[in-house]
Amino acid sequence: MESKLDYTCIVCEKQNKNGIMICTEFICNRCESEIIRTDVTDAKYSFYIKKLKRIWYKNII
Repeated sequence: MESKLDYTCIVCEKQNKNGIMICTEFICNRCESEIIRTDVTDAKYSFYIKKLKRIWYKNII
């Protein structure tokens, strides 16, 4: 039996076991790689910023 739980990625909102936890939020390996490779001039950059802001806003309240 697998002991590691599936978590929901805050970026793609899919269930996954492999990724990183930031505060209490999970980012899957695929999304983490995409975020790292995205240039600030790319249209996806603002999408990722909005998703990542949820980590800090959720932990402020």
